[in-house]
Amino acid sequence: MPAAALLLAAWLAPCPAGAGPMRDRLQATVERNVTLRNLLQPDAGTLRAEAAAAGLRATQLNREAILDSEAFRRQEAMLARALGQGNIRVPRPQFLDILLAADESGRIPDSVTADYLRWRRSLNPARFDRFHPLIGPILERDRIVRNQTPIPLPPVQVPGEPILPPIDVGGGPQPVPNPPTSPQVPIPEPGSLVLWGAVGLGAALGLACRRRPGS
Repeated sequence: MPAAALLLAAWLAPCPAGAGPMRDRLQATVERNVTLRNLLQPDAGTLRAEAAAAGLRATQLNREAILDSEAFRRQEAMLARALGQGNIRVPRPQFLDILLAADESGRIPDSVTADYLRWRRSLNPARFDRFHPLIGPILERDRIVRNQTPIPLPPVQVPGEPILPPIDVGGGPQPVPNPPTSPQVPIPEPGSLVLWGAVGLGAALGLACRRRPGS
């Protein structure tokens, strides 16, 4: 509880004017002064934390001692026989403040005593909760927590190596290559034909001139 709330509670405590006899008034005044003095101490929060930790350690030690006791083992054996025989007439179980102490999710520790109480409640839940108004809600919450189905999570897709597109170095569209064509036969130019004709004509005339003197 915050210090301001505790101070307010101390101020709202019964004052001497509203108390009964003189002894009650004196007792109320003393308690009020002690409360105020404790709240005004600089280490008041530390003292409360240490007291809470000490109480938690004491509870844990008490629980371990009870679960290791012969009385607890006899109770577990007796309720195991009653559960196997379907016997509903058994003495009231002990140590329920420890055996039915649920965790944060509402689940109580596993024990034969808890199994027997679950079976007894399953016979007639409404009647059991009416006669056991503190135990019934604890068992019901434990049943809901145990029957919950975890929601399956979708599988995580791990990406592989990324496929990178080709890099355009020139910064423009790639040229489209021309389709292959058949090789072309070179055609002689007209000047070449005239030259070869003149050479052939000159050779014929020279040959004719050589033949005339001999004939």
